[in-house]
Amino acid sequence: MKTLFKPGYTSCLGLFVIEGLAILWFGIQRHRYPMWTMLIFAIAYILFFLGISYAMKKRIITENAYKIMQCIVFIICNILFGGVCDSAQVFIYSMFFSTVAILAFMDKKLSKFYMMCVVVSVIGMGIVVFKYYRGNNTIIDYTIGTIVLIITNGVAVSICRFIEYQNSVNLEQERSLDELLQALEVKCFEAEKATHAKSHFISNMSHEIRTPINAVLGMGEMILRESEEDDIKKYAHDIKSSAEILLMIVNDILDLSKIESGKVEIIPVNYDISSFFNDIYNMIALKAKDKEIDLIFDIDHNIPSEYYGDDIRVRQVMINLLSNAVKYTKKGKVVLKVTADVEGDEAILHYSVKDTGIGIRKEDMSKVFAEFERADIEENRYIEGTGLGMSITVSLLNLMGSVLKVESEYGKGSEFSFDIVQKVVNQTPLGDFGERISKIVSDYNYKIEYIAPEAKILVVDDNSINRNVFCNLLKQTRINLTEADSGKGCLEILEKETFDMVFLDHMMPEMDGIETFEEIKNRGLCKNTPVIMLTANAVVGAKEMYLEQGFTDFISKPIKPDKLDAIIIQYLPENMVQKFNYEKKLHNNGINSSRNKLKDAKTYNTNLEEQIQEDNIEELDNIEEFDLDYARRCLGSEKLLKSTLEKFYLSLDGTKSKLEDLYKKITDKDVIKSYKIEVHSVKSVSATVGALIISKLARLLEVASNDGNLDRINALHPILIEEITKHKLRLDEIFAQKKDKVEMKHITDLVPYIDTLKYSLEQSDFNTTDLVIEEVNKYSYINEVQELVDKVSSQILNLDADEALITLQKIEVIING
Repeated sequence: MKTLFKPGYTSCLGLFVIEGLAILWFGIQRHRYPMWTMLIFAIAYILFFLGISYAMKKRIITENAYKIMQCIVFIICNILFGGVCDSAQVFIYSMFFSTVAILAFMDKKLSKFYMMCVVVSVIGMGIVVFKYYRGNNTIIDYTIGTIVLIITNGVAVSICRFIEYQNSVNLEQERSLDELLQALEVKCFEAEKATHAKSHFISNMSHEIRTPINAVLGMGEMILRESEEDDIKKYAHDIKSSAEILLMIVNDILDLSKIESGKVEIIPVNYDISSFFNDIYNMIALKAKDKEIDLIFDIDHNIPSEYYGDDIRVRQVMINLLSNAVKYTKKGKVVLKVTADVEGDEAILHYSVKDTGIGIRKEDMSKVFAEFERADIEENRYIEGTGLGMSITVSLLNLMGSVLKVESEYGKGSEFSFDIVQKVVNQTPLGDFGERISKIVSDYNYKIEYIAPEAKILVVDDNSINRNVFCNLLKQTRINLTEADSGKGCLEILEKETFDMVFLDHMMPEMDGIETFEEIKNRGLCKNTPVIMLTANAVVGAKEMYLEQGFTDFISKPIKPDKLDAIIIQYLPENMVQKFNYEKKLHNNGINSSRNKLKDAKTYNTNLEEQIQEDNIEELDNIEEFDLDYARRCLGSEKLLKSTLEKFYLSLDGTKSKLEDLYKKITDKDVIKSYKIEVHSVKSVSATVGALIISKLARLLEVASNDGNLDRINALHPILIEEITKHKLRLDEIFAQKKDKVEMKHITDLVPYIDTLKYSLEQSDFNTTDLVIEEVNKYSYINEVQELVDKVSSQILNLDADEALITLQKIEVIING
């Protein structure tokens, strides 16, 4: 119906209706036409009107054609009207007036129309007078007919003009409103796009910034561990503190961008409240100690010990509040008070952080929760920060259905508090938490502080470089280590020997870590032995997943020395771990007196000089493709870094060849699974040596393989191969020209090595294989043999036993030929 009332349609509607009603009335009054004739006319009239309107609506006819048809019907109506009045003169008058009315209708200016109506009226009245003086008896009919025509057409056109004008105004308003809404939609889209681009940029930049920050933190940590000079340690400590502040700012910005974009989700898990508070205490205690502020944890002894909630987000809120309290408190104390109201399986935890700091003025209270705002800037100008912490805290609490409250008295201190509902998992009371607070060691040094010469540990990883790194990290602990290169090899070893701990890699060919562990349980092996999962996928929820599978714990790769030591100390029997105090004080001979207490120091030196004895590998720092600072944090020493890098270098050709072979058959489902396992291995190994570009590409290919996304694999695989080739060429400059290599004068001298390699490969004795191939690589050979020796070295490093045996046979052919 809305279409029928657009400008141009209303004129016809009004004219048709008014003219039709006039004809019907006069026809019935004058009895010129029978009633049934008038009814047929009325029905035909209505059908014609509806038909022509429908045709206009469906665009079968144009608006101009519609107007012409309207004019024709207008004339017909007047002709019929003339017949009703039974007068030829009135018929002529009707035709004349119809023409005038049509012209008036076609003109858009109402003033002209009214002028025409006046002229027509005068002419009509003149004709009436003229006819009257001639004595015509039908003067009344003419007069009535003329007046009715004038009134009918004038009123009809006036009404239609008015309706058309109003509709045009409304349409213009609707059009303006539509244009405004469209403009608003465009602006909203542009704003959303800009916000998304900002969030994406912030996220990417934050990650890019964090990489060099982590390098700064790592280097600062290394200086603190290794330096004996107080000035240098002080500088390193200042560098590390500044880097930590910068990292905190970057993390805050990243958190804020995630909250604004709605990417932050609340992920509830079971958590132990004692460990929760212990972690928070450990993170804040050093800051409080540096400022000589008392940090007091007043935890209700009767609160339940385990809950179900997002402990990560609650921890983040608590750390923000406590860090702020310490930051703005010059002297005195910071108190965390926690109580709980328990009802059934739910508890309302009441958290309160109170400090004796500078407090907040009433007029500054509104700034506390605003982004990038800080209260009392003049007073706090020396305090680092962006003002984002509180805004993030409020947003996180809102996501968890809580509200942050603040009470403060300027000059005396502040109190921030909130209540949060958590499901209770274990109703056992927490007890006295104060007795269990861990004392923070502020020596800034990480050192091996234990040995376990009686412990036996099995490490299972299909990648020899990963196994080499693992063994070297534990080298000075004197733990007896056994290696296995596959799930099958692990099972064979466990059938013959028992171990105190087992470290099991997740992603392995044929049998992965989870499948191997299931088989271990099915065979009744390792019933009381801790089995730790090694994984490069340290995603949120990974620990819970592995614990559900039955693993004792997990450790992520690249393996950090302190994390590895913590795991071993935690799960080895106490009687196997011999701890000792290790104070870095230099005496005349550079040996610490506490180390002399170890009776077996002759066979295992724990002194600092031997612990960090390193080769001079300054040339490695010139390799732009490698983040060697990252690699040093993973490996701990320059000597281990160089040996691992060399093994990585020797493995690249084999890795490249294997990836190319798998890629050729990538459409096969079984092959794509093997490809996924291979790039997973490349990801972790390359990250360990600082080849982060290769690691990230391998990570993307691992995800693509897991999703079966062949298009993405086809796009990324050539780039990965290109980067592997590029990295190999850069390492050629350092490792290709080996020093102290002696040419093997008699090629037949290689035969015993080949025999030993064949036997050890057939027996899957990779320890012997690694030792023998290391000896073989000390010599140089004629070109043809040298190429094959390099190839078999790479194959052994990649555990391609079958391919290595084929290559050894080719070497034998050359020797015998």
